[in-house]
Amino acid sequence: MGQQLFALLEMLGHDVRLVSRLRTRLREPGELQALRFAADAEIVRLHQEFVIWRPQLWFTYHLYYRAPDLLGPNLSASLAIPYVAAEASHAARRAEGEWAQAHELASQAIAHADLLFAMTARDARGLEAFGPLKGRLHRLPPFLADAGPAPAPRATAPGQVNLFTVAMMREGGKLGSYRLLAQALWKLRHLPWRLGIAGDGPARLAVQEAFAGFEADRIVWHGLLDREALSAAFAAADIFVWPGFNEAYGMVYLEAAASGLPCVAMASGGVPDMVRDGETGVLVEHGDVDAMGTAIANMIGDFRLRERLGQGARRMLAQERTLAHAMGAVAAAFADLEISDGC
Repeated sequence: MGQQLFALLEMLGHDVRLVSRLRTRLREPGELQALRFAADAEIVRLHQEFVIWRPQLWFTYHLYYRAPDLLGPNLSASLAIPYVAAEASHAARRAEGEWAQAHELASQAIAHADLLFAMTARDARGLEAFGPLKGRLHRLPPFLADAGPAPAPRATAPGQVNLFTVAMMREGGKLGSYRLLAQALWKLRHLPWRLGIAGDGPARLAVQEAFAGFEADRIVWHGLLDREALSAAFAAADIFVWPGFNEAYGMVYLEAAASGLPCVAMASGGVPDMVRDGETGVLVEHGDVDAMGTAIANMIGDFRLRERLGQGARRMLAQERTLAHAMGAVAAAFADLEISDGC
């Protein structure tokens, strides 16, 4: 999504530059102090760079308590330029406890922002609860820059149904989703399905262990796929299955929609902004293994349901989640900003 926002801003005619590669995502609260020292040094460096090239606007992406923006608020204030944050989120429950200091820094950046783009309804609710935003809050639903050609018709004859999933293999919600999916499919061993899994990461062995009990020909391990190979894997599937434990939203659901794939997922995090229950896929309650299995089983046994939901997914993408829609939303919001002349 960060790359697509970069391209979107360029297509709107802006000279967009990645001015810093400082990583601010915190794995542990104790990393914050060292990060603040690094940010202070980076601010000094950027002030020197901006003597030659002076920006007219600062745009930051994915601002929240575990990734506070330690550069933008300071630099935008000193340069007297607008500060814009996309995918900003505010979790009031983090105001106390070990993440309180990082939460406060993220809150300060949110308060400083001239524009805030919320990409999910959950993020919008959190920002609205933050305090009066006086027209600064705008919705910018996740989008795909290129949905690709219309998918080919899928087979209608009874037989094996191809399931597909793709995600990083790491601890936390990703591993939890893999494990829940394995548990749900274990209950469906009597049905004619095969699962393709794409992805890799530090928890690969744990993911493989979760699926170790299945027959070897049930699970196809694709590993990491490039864009072309991933598109082919989506096109070869019949159903996209990914629980989505606490996903911010999950771009994979839009990628599945581009291939006309119905999705089975959980109503967790920002997933309901990507999968519409009964329209583009099926959503089950967070953590409900039995419901996940039932939803997949129903879809395996009903081609017409898969076809209807897949067409709905492709339609939602075309009507609401294109680059053109996103460009219109950003351009309309930028129209209210006062941007100085110059570089």
